[in-house]
Amino acid sequence: PHRVGPVDLTWGSGDPKTDYLMAMEKAGNAVLDITPDVLIVIEAMCFGMELRMVKKRPVRLQLPNRIVYEVHNYQEFQFSTLFTSHFYAWSYVAHIFEALAVVLIGILIALGYACNRLKWPWA
Repeated sequence: PHRVGPVDLTWGSGDPKTDYLMAMEKAGNAVLDITPDVLIVIEAMCFGMELRMVKKRPVRLQLPNRIVYEVHNYQEFQFSTLFTSHFYAWSYVAHIFEALAVVLIGILIALGYACNRLKWPWA
């Protein structure tokens, strides 16, 4: 969670005093009521680096396809937080790259096998 003064913000708790998700949905829908053709930018929690909770409970607005999730890392935190828990906020994205790597290796093996069977000189 992210601390704002004495308050620890939450995600999806339902408490109007601490629920960041509730605030983002309320604010996003208020903007869309006035200007329905805009994108709503949702900043990540925890100094703009924490989006893990979005996987379980994304922001839901009254109009579809209007959300842009924004993450960033402050320069002063770049080296000190690179390998801390903040870095692992992106860990579920790494699974996508792992799956793509397995597919790519499979394609390369199949291509090598096909080239070998066809007796191509570069195989």
